[in-house]
This record gives sequence, C-alpha cells and structure tokens, in this order.
Amino acid sequence: MLVHLNRIHCGEPFFAKMAAAGAASWCRLGAVIRPYHELTECLEQVAEVVGCFFPNPDVQDFFLEVHSTFFSNCSRGEENPFEDAPLGLVVWLTAVPVGLIPALVYLVVWRS
Repeated sequence: MLVHLNRIHCGEPFFAKMAAAGAASWCRLGAVIRPYHELTECLEQVAEVVGCFFPNPDVQDFFLEVHSTFFSNCSRGEENPFEDAPLGLVVWLTAVPVGLIPALVYLVVWRS
C-alpha cells in the first residue's frame, strides 16, 4: 500500500515536474532542488499517514529508483573542487602544534 501511495501521490507529480524541466537541467541543483524537496516531504507525509516510520526500506527503494532514473549521469567529471594543500603548509600546520605540546607540558610541570 505504501509503495502504491508513494508512486501515485508523490512520484507522479515529481516525474511530471522533472519531465517539464527537461533532461538537460536534471543535473543542475537549482533546477531540481525544489521538486526533490517536495518529493521528500510528500514521502514523509505519506509514511506518517500510513503509520510507517520514515525513512523505511520502501522509501529508500523509491529514492534509489528516482536517482537511477534522473541523476545517474550527474557526475562531477574531471572537476575536483577540493585540492590538496601545499606540502609546506601541511608540514607547518602539523609541526607547530606538535612542537608546542612538549613545551606546554614542560611549563605545566615546572609551575606545579
């Protein structure tokens, strides 16, 4: 029953909105965030009405289907938003605190 209600009340409106948006915009967060949020809220409300907890295996399966249908080709490609910090900076940010620890321990022991 939950699976059927999820499809009718939540899935069909979401699929219609995604079809209206067009496949070219499925990977743009700004174009899909509102329908996706509405889908999530709808699925949560249906689960509550039926008396099921949220999330549950049926809802998770539905989300997997949605993701495989609409978002399976939305990889970041070669773009890497996070680059490693320069080696000198990493060494400096590691060595300074490690070097301060023995000095602070010495001061605490000396003052006690």
